[in-house]
Amino acid sequence: MTLAATVARNTLAGFAGQAAVRLVQLGTSAVLARALHASGFGDLSYLIAVIGFFQFLGDLGVEKIVLREIAREPERAPSLVGAAIALRVLLSIGAAALAALFFALFSPTATLAHLGALACLSLPLTVGSIYPAYYQAVLRVGMAAWITVVQGAITSGLLLLAALAPALVSSLEPIRLPLVVAAFALAPIPSLAASAWIARRDLRPRIPGDRALWGPLLRQAAPLAFNTICILVCLRADQVILRSMKGAEALGHYGAALRFFDAFTIVPSVLLLSVFPLMARFDRVTPERIYETARWSYKALSIFILPVALAVTVLAGPIVRAIYGETYLPAARPLAILIWSLFFSFASMVTFDAVTAAGRQRVFLGLSVFTTAVNVALNLLLIPRYGATGAATAALLYSASNLPILAALRATRPLVAQLVAASWRPLLAAGLLALVPALGLPRAMFLALIFPAYALLLIASGALGRDDLDLLRRVRGRASF
Repeated sequence: MTLAATVARNTLAGFAGQAAVRLVQLGTSAVLARALHASGFGDLSYLIAVIGFFQFLGDLGVEKIVLREIAREPERAPSLVGAAIALRVLLSIGAAALAALFFALFSPTATLAHLGALACLSLPLTVGSIYPAYYQAVLRVGMAAWITVVQGAITSGLLLLAALAPALVSSLEPIRLPLVVAAFALAPIPSLAASAWIARRDLRPRIPGDRALWGPLLRQAAPLAFNTICILVCLRADQVILRSMKGAEALGHYGAALRFFDAFTIVPSVLLLSVFPLMARFDRVTPERIYETARWSYKALSIFILPVALAVTVLAGPIVRAIYGETYLPAARPLAILIWSLFFSFASMVTFDAVTAAGRQRVFLGLSVFTTAVNVALNLLLIPRYGATGAATAALLYSASNLPILAALRATRPLVAQLVAASWRPLLAAGLLALVPALGLPRAMFLALIFPAYALLLIASGALGRDDLDLLRRVRGRASF
């Protein structure tokens, strides 16, 4: 099977499961947004943003390195996974203590500090993500997606139960937000148990594994950890700054835009789950195929993301009104801006994965420091004046600023050249379609025409050829869990 067929098969194998997860998550966020109202939803978004940062401190890139090593040597999986679980539990306990300290010192209110301490209980139990990572490494993306579906269903079910319980027991209304936070904190327990049970025939980790692996894993993960910490600062700083400067309601509106934005990361996320193990294997045998994989990934991402971004921009208002209600309409403009960062963010992520697969992740250290400083500065500059719209603008400018720097670095310049070669035709097609709304077409007609018109423009420009269409037809029926 060709490289493109392998990637496409794995992408489609995981797509159905990931689509279900994202739809459930979007539905859950819509219920939470309406049940908690903008201020409560803003406080929940603040807690999740901070916990998400400290969750990575409980991993420090170890999972990514373990995934790479399993892809190279699958027979070492039980020892590698056991070492990763033991190491992550220890790191997560320390991360939980640091998170509790952060909430105590920097939370805007005492109530948020207490709720943050409750949310910290989730951190030592987030090791369940190692199970889908294992299946990703051995190119069984369908199983990885299945476990992710189960984990997402458990988490969403508990959150919905907590959010809707006050409708049945009115005395619980004053503690609706604490109930939701408690559900968030406890969800990793059944998720971990279910993941271990599903994978019981394929993976039995040797815990604590080979302790001699702990040091090498941490050393290899260190550059990756530094880079990812910088990325997480960029992804979370806007929410923390927005909550501090503009209040919970403004963050609630921005959080609504973020939740919808997250739903459209499905195809890029599944694609990246598929290509990274292949890149890791190619590095051992045919390193030049990493560039081929990257170019195919850039092309697929461009073809998917650009028309979606254009459609969401035009329809942002109706989308927000339909999902979250009239009171969340201020989220429409941030959403229309934020959606375009998908292209730049995932282009950078493909580049990052290609370099990490080759074991050269240190090249990103200086870039990470610079872009983090740019991101924080943009948020501090734009949020006080423009609120949630400023946060979305800062996110877009930050994601776009990575590419010129990557083009200047010797190690990543060939990858950026592959990006340009793969994406200029889809960009041209999207640019031509962007002129259509100016003709005054009704939104419904625009939505009906945009995707067929985009496909025709791709075919006419040579971006989408017969080989691509034949490939999709061949692999469509092979995707299974």
